[in-house]
Amino acid sequence: MAETTGARQRMRWNAKETIATNAATELRETLALIGVSFPDVAGSESAEGRSFVNLGSAPAGEVFTLAHWIRKKLTQP
Repeated sequence: MAETTGARQRMRWNAKETIATNAATELRETLALIGVSFPDVAGSESAEGRSFVNLGSAPAGEVFTLAHWIRKKLTQP
C-alpha cells in the first residue's frame, strides 16, 4: 500500500511540475514575441504543493521593455 501511495504522490508532483514547466515555457515563448527574455524563468512546486513559476533574476532593461509594452497596450485607445 505504501508503494501505491508513494506512486500517487509522485504522479501528483509530476503533474504539478509539468503544469509549472509548461507555464514557464509559455511565458518565455510569449515574452520572446515582444523581444523580452527572462533567462531564469522556471517552473517549480512550493512546499505547500502548489505549482509556481519562478521569474528569477531579470535584466533591468528587459523588465523596462516589458513594463513599457504593457503600459502601451493598456493605454492605447
